Amino acid sequence: MVPEKLNHTTHVTGLPKYILVDENREYYVSWDRQLDDNYDGLMYVTDGSLQLKSFDFAPECVSALFQDNAADIMDRCEFEMEQTENYFSFKIRIFGYECAKFDYRV
Repeated sequence: MVPEKLNHTTHVTGLPKYILVDENREYYVSWDRQLDDNYDGLMYVTDGSLQLKSFDFAPECVSALFQDNAADIMDRCEFEMEQTENYFSFKIRIFGYECAKFDYRV
């Protein structure tokens, strides 16, 4: 949300759907399509489309987000602002029965 502008939302665009990080957090792989099912807990890549990237030498927006690095996020990510109408719904339940419902529009 944009401060003091409750009807605006900011989205980060161009992110991959998946990211895989090594246990030492030195390298990562990102991709957009679901890989083939793995049956033994291993990930098989047969088409050579995934590239091993370094957090230090090949940072991207997704790696900056993963590391929670605000400066890199601002440098490497693309943002889109959208004006929205926010609706909030409140329900009052007593003993599991809905007694009242209020809709509030910002």
